[in-house]
Amino acid sequence: FFKKEIFNLNSSKIKNLISSKLNLKIKLNNKKSEPELKEKKSNFVQTIDFIGIHYSEHSLTIAHIKRTGNKTIIIDNVKIKIKTDLIGDFKVENLEEVKRIIEDVIEVFGLQDPPTILLLGSSYFTAKTFKDSELVVFSKKDPTLLKKSPFLPLNTSIEYQRVSGDKLSSYHIVVYAEKIAIDSWLNVLMLLNNPVVALTCGPINLVDKVSQMSNQIFSYLCDIEDSSTTIYIQKKNCGLTSIKLPYGTSLYKSSDKKIQNQYFYRLRDSINKIMEKNTTFEKENIYITGIGLDNLTNGDIRPIEGFERLSNSSMNYELHKENSSKENFLNKSIFESFSILVDEAIS
Repeated sequence: FFKKEIFNLNSSKIKNLISSKLNLKIKLNNKKSEPELKEKKSNFVQTIDFIGIHYSEHSLTIAHIKRTGNKTIIIDNVKIKIKTDLIGDFKVENLEEVKRIIEDVIEVFGLQDPPTILLLGSSYFTAKTFKDSELVVFSKKDPTLLKKSPFLPLNTSIEYQRVSGDKLSSYHIVVYAEKIAIDSWLNVLMLLNNPVVALTCGPINLVDKVSQMSNQIFSYLCDIEDSSTTIYIQKKNCGLTSIKLPYGTSLYKSSDKKIQNQYFYRLRDSINKIMEKNTTFEKENIYITGIGLDNLTNGDIRPIEGFERLSNSSMNYELHKENSSKENFLNKSIFESFSILVDEAIS
């Protein structure tokens, strides 16, 4: 299905970082011959250290991730509250200072030139799907595409993937982002000068996992943040749509589970209204994830009526024994996304 490892990494500098430094097999339309790929595999190092960077809602999480054999281990991580003069709501305002913060953490972790995964929150991205008939000739400058962008045309970055579709049509999945914000993070990656694995959105990758786990036609994943919620709806081989809700968990943070549950009642009501407006969506299991969810429940893995927690379904990473404090259970959704991208990078 739609592979989202790289978002808009088209600059020659970024491509050089990927091709010249990263001793991994990365899905970048690689045109190397089979003998060359086999030679790379024969020289493959079984233990690889990665740096995972996640930014959302003024919170920067940096993790040391080790891949040993088939195991992905979160060795260590730090979470930093970022001032708005460094990073605004979306755009990096002070490139040098943000780069310095990340480099300082990498040095504390004892790493040198680690392959880097950069995840940005769902609020950065909007996903829509178009039928072939809607786009006679695909172009990123197509007025049909740009009209659907939540940003001004000149400030729109577009990435897309054509999928096989159904008997009626093939489809184009289009992911929009604000160009000035994405470019600012690309500049941070270039200043770091480390190998780049991905600049992407974790939940867009996680919804693929939900689809793979399910035999249903439709898959639903809610990415819950403090100030907003994004619902991803994926139809197998036919498309991906994201719907943003203007509320998150910030108003519902409490040790009282009755207050916490008010958020989930509100979310369930919003989903029911979406279903009523779009009768093509079929009611299936609804998975939830996100840092807002982790913070709301304070790491509690209790069941939530009407929803399935993605982290309860399949945790594909381990916490290092010295890094298994309760605080790190508040980062489960981030670690899950890092782990999936590590798996895809070396598969």
